[in-house]
Order: sequence, then structure tokens, then C-alpha cells
Amino acid sequence: MVTPSYSTIAVTLVLRPDLLDRLHKQFQTVHYYPKGDIPAEYLKDVDVWYTFWRGIPEWITFDQIPRSRLVLVPGAGVEPALNAPAMRSPEAKKQIPVCNVSGIHAISIPQYVIGQIINVYSKLHSHNNSSRSAEYPDGFVLSVNPGFQSIRGKTAGFLGYGNIARETARLLQAFGANIIAANSDVKKRGSSGYIIEGTGDPEGVIPSEYFSSNDPSSLQEFLSRTDILIACLPSTPKTTWMLEAKHFEQLRDGALFVNVGRGTLVRSGDPGRARSSDRPLERRAGRDQPGTFAGRTSAPEPPRVLITPHMSGHFGEYYDLCTDVLLENVKRLREGRELLNVVDPAKGY
Repeated sequence: MVTPSYSTIAVTLVLRPDLLDRLHKQFQTVHYYPKGDIPAEYLKDVDVWYTFWRGIPEWITFDQIPRSRLVLVPGAGVEPALNAPAMRSPEAKKQIPVCNVSGIHAISIPQYVIGQIINVYSKLHSHNNSSRSAEYPDGFVLSVNPGFQSIRGKTAGFLGYGNIARETARLLQAFGANIIAANSDVKKRGSSGYIIEGTGDPEGVIPSEYFSSNDPSSLQEFLSRTDILIACLPSTPKTTWMLEAKHFEQLRDGALFVNVGRGTLVRSGDPGRARSSDRPLERRAGRDQPGTFAGRTSAPEPPRVLITPHMSGHFGEYYDLCTDVLLENVKRLREGRELLNVVDPAKGY
């Protein structure tokens, strides 16, 4: 039996010329249509799709792409790509794996998490506001509350322990933090998917203890030990609104919450409603809920909640590494091997 060559790729996102050159060296035919307007007559020959986050363009149907065997989306969340019209049938889901680029963010998001912990523990955001407003605390206030906390000795609890969490745990361990983790089955597992050499916790040995995110009593015990709660979860039916105000009540006094997973994990305001004192302080890396920022449809963020745009995962060589993942999967496809980062349509990750 002759292994298919998978010689034709359709690219529906913007790429630099040097990255396109890499594709031309690996494929006989490269259809480059960054606006998604690939001519219909080309579709029947497309083996591989390299798409924007929405996946295969919405005007395309499954019966138009009989040879397609791989879609790579340059992000971690692929819900729109899984629900593209061409991918909705059981036959499409079986024939065309949708892969993400999870793993590449281990060089950006963990640094963001560390930076924001230091930002909050050193009150850098407050000092910046004081500098801009030229209003400075007096000596007495500074002597009573100098505003510096050390990471050393704190317990960092990871809700979800994938590649981003593992690299963040490795960095926090170097600061002297104790690491614990909660996942769905309380099992210590090795890393999977695309891994950047030298990053993370390949064998899952950094956490001193694992807890179950599915068992309420185990989750409560996990939260009760946590000074820094770091959420790295995808958006799925199980994780949507998973954290409520009661869960933030269970954290240690003065706890810090950093969410670099999906915003549907927690409703706006729940962390702030947990207690009216100084806990917990929340930092979110991405959108909180749809419409939160566009036109300022929600109230301004409270003073103990710091929200940044959905930007912590981006870095200068982002599409270089996305292309690395793509070409590794094309190599595996041609060799008949298991693909990396295949998203389970039922789970959504």
C-alpha cells in the first residue's frame, strides 16, 4: 500500500514570506488565500488546512474537501473550528482531525503569570498609578503596609496541569513556592502533545500533592491550602462557571487568583463578592465574558481586579512555532504516525 503524499495545503491566514517558503519546500502545491477566498475548484485536492482560528472557511462543505486529512489552528481554543460547517458531520470529525498548537505558549504565558504575581505582590500597579497621578502614600502608611510580599513559602495551586501550568510551576518552584495541583482524576501524568525542550514538568513530579477537581471535598481541601490560585483550564461544559464565590471563600487569606485559561471559568464579580476585605485579588489574562470590553458593556473593573486583554499567549516567534507544529504533524501524517495535539470533539480540548 502506497502512503499518500499529502502534497497540497490550503493556507487561510496571513504568513510571513519566509514561513510560506518553508511550506513550499514541504508541499507540491500551496494555495495561499489569507482572506479565506480559495477558489472552489481547488478544494477537492486540498490535503491539509492551515487556518485562522475559525478553521475551514464557513462557505465550504465537507463534500467539497474529500482529500482533507488535517486542520491546524494557530491557537489553543478551537471551538469555532470544530463547529465550522465543513466539520459538523460525524464523518467529517472522523476523517479530519483538528489540531491546535498547545505547548508553544509555554514560553510566554508562564512569564506573564510570574510577572503579574510579582506585580501584585510588589504593588507595582499601585506605584505606577501613584506616579501617574503624583499622589504618593505618606511615610506612616508605608511603614504600616510597605506592600511587599515574597513568593517564597507561598503555596501555588494549579487548577489544570497542562503544559502552561507545568512550566509556570517550574518557574515558581525556583522562587521557593510549594506547588500543588488539581486535575480531573488526581493522577500524576507525564506531559503530552507538543513540548518545547527544556520547559515544564515532563513527568509531573513538581507538585507535592494532587487533588481532584471533580470531587467537591478534594477541591475544597486544595483551595484551603492555596495562596496563589492559577487557573489554566479550557472552556468546556464541565469548566463553564466552575468557580463560584464560595470557592474563593475557601482560599487562604490574602489569596491571589490568576486566570490564564478561558474566561467562562468564573462569572464577573464572583471573586470580589467572596469577601469584602482584602481577599482575593484577581488577575485575568483574557476576556472575562463575551461583550465585557467591547463598548464597555460592563461596569468598570473594581480596584482589586486587574484585567488585561487576551494577549498573554502572543510573542514574537508565535507563527514560527505554529508552523513547526504543522510541519511535525504533516511528517507524522505522511509516516502514518499519531498526530500531536488532536482535539477531541466531545471534550473540546
